[in-house]
Amino acid sequence: MLDPPASVGPCEVLVDPHSPGTIYAGTAGDDPVTGQGPYKSTDGGRSWAVIDSGLGRSTDVWDIEIDPRRPATLYLTASHYPGEMRLLHVRLFKSINRGRTWRETDRSRDYLFGGMLAMSPSRPTTLYATAVNDFGIMKSTDGGRTWLRGLLYKGVTALAIDLRRAGTVYAAGFKGVLRTTNGGRLVEVRRPG
Repeated sequence: MLDPPASVGPCEVLVDPHSPGTIYAGTAGDDPVTGQGPYKSTDGGRSWAVIDSGLGRSTDVWDIEIDPRRPATLYLTASHYPGEMRLLHVRLFKSINRGRTWRETDRSRDYLFGGMLAMSPSRPTTLYATAVNDFGIMKSTDGGRTWLRGLLYKGVTALAIDLRRAGTVYAAGFKGVLRTTNGGRLVEVRRPG
């Protein structure tokens, strides 16, 4: 077990709801030698282990989601390129063994993930992901194997799903905050203030 490198900044922290002492941390940094990537603690954050088997070296982790029904299943978005190019090379990975190993969920490469994920609490195989091109927000209903593209709008920097209404998705970005009440087909603009 080790401490995350001091030169690496956290991007995401997630506590396992079934085991509160288990914490996942996604990290990123500009130094490709520091070994940034996902970390896991099983003792409430006192010690950490790198869990990057299958991800490759010098991985920037953008987001992590845990299946609320099957906590051994995790999803994360990660990139392998330093600097400004990292946003153009974000990929989605899945683990079914609490992060011990990862595999890429979709290798079609015909769209680009933007890094942010949201998982339906009532249907954990339904995922939403941001995209950095004209596809906007993408939706998967099969755990990330295939994606519907072009939902809502491009330029999204954050996603959230209403815990009581799984079809209600919130997206924040350059155009303000948007909401869809039917899983991505209808958009209502909500601006703060």
